[in-house]
Amino acid sequence: MVYSLFYAEPYRKAGVNVLVFDSRAHGKSDGEYHGCGYQERLDIFAAADWLEQSKGIHKVILHGICVGSSACVHAAADPACPKNIVGLVTDGAYTTFYETLWRRIRRNGKINPYFCVAYFRHRIKKLYGYDIKKDGPLYRFPQIRIKTLMMASKEDIYSLPEKTKILYESIPDSTDKKLVWFPHGAHSHLRIVNAPLYDSSVMEFVKSL
Repeated sequence: MVYSLFYAEPYRKAGVNVLVFDSRAHGKSDGEYHGCGYQERLDIFAAADWLEQSKGIHKVILHGICVGSSACVHAAADPACPKNIVGLVTDGAYTTFYETLWRRIRRNGKINPYFCVAYFRHRIKKLYGYDIKKDGPLYRFPQIRIKTLMMASKEDIYSLPEKTKILYESIPDSTDKKLVWFPHGAHSHLRIVNAPLYDSSVMEFVKSL
């Protein structure tokens, strides 16, 4: 949660309220298994509904980094997405969890990615009916209908730039969308490397809603 607060700063500067929470099986939240963004969409639904019903907040912006971006994309693309969710911000979005996990393990070089990824795929599919190879942001971005800001690094070795372009282009042209490139920055480190560009991009997006 403390990690997430670092990325909340541009929203504070923009004068909006920020809700940061640990999704299932993370931090202080209960749950045993990671949902690769698919199950976490339900946590987002619950948070958005709570904000509207308890706090009277009718405009919610989702902001996710890496797997968090997958959760936000799954939520925004779902027909059951709460109507008060009006904006989507992604940082380091990937195509599928299968692909990014394979790339990370292979780069580590200590174990064979095939067996690890195959087991993980089987396990998640058994738990949730979710196929990390045949589902993910790549298949969900085309269903996005809310205003979207994507931020990505040209140096990202896990969410590759060429894959980011594919994701961005898959969003319907009828959807208000923008892609901001960062010339430098490792995966999930965009604001650490270039806070001015990060914050200005987010603040401009917030003000446009």
